[in-house]
Parts: sequence; C-alpha cells; structure tokens
Amino acid sequence: MVLVDEFKFPHVVYQMGREGLTADGVKYGYNKMFDFLGLKEKLHLGITLIVSPKWIFLAPIERPYHFETQKLIPGATLEEGVPVFLDGFAYAGIINL
Repeated sequence: MVLVDEFKFPHVVYQMGREGLTADGVKYGYNKMFDFLGLKEKLHLGITLIVSPKWIFLAPIERPYHFETQKLIPGATLEEGVPVFLDGFAYAGIINL
C-alpha cells in the first residue's frame, strides 16, 4: 500500500503483483484497499477508483453534495433521496460539465 504525501484526503494506491491486470487481481487489490481504509462501516460512501495495469488508486468520497428527490429514479422517495457525489476526477483538477 502506498500513500501520496501531497494528497491531503483519505486515499491509497495498491501496486499490482505479478498477476497484473486480471479480474481476480483487481478484486483482491480492491478488497485490500477497502479494508486498509476501514470503509466497511461507512454509510453514504462514494469512491473514486482508477485502475491501471500496474496499480489501483482508491479514494473515498464521504459526503454527498446533494440528495436527489425530484427525479424519477430508484430510491428518490426513500429517506433523504439518492446521494449524489462529486465526480472523483475533481481531485485531479478536472471538472466535467
């Protein structure tokens, strides 16, 4: 597991082993990162997951910026509505409009 000092938010980078980019390798790495960050007990959690052939980056997004209740989507009428999270690439300064 690798942490990037410049990133002042929860994150982790997992370096892929010899198995490289396989379904089992990605699943194993994801589960290791998820446990490393202690994300099992978190509710309303979004994640940014970037997968490359040699590494995987995971950063949790812990607070939605909006709860959608107006659109006809599954869950909109439940509790607070459907949580909407900021696009994870905003971490890199990329904004999608």
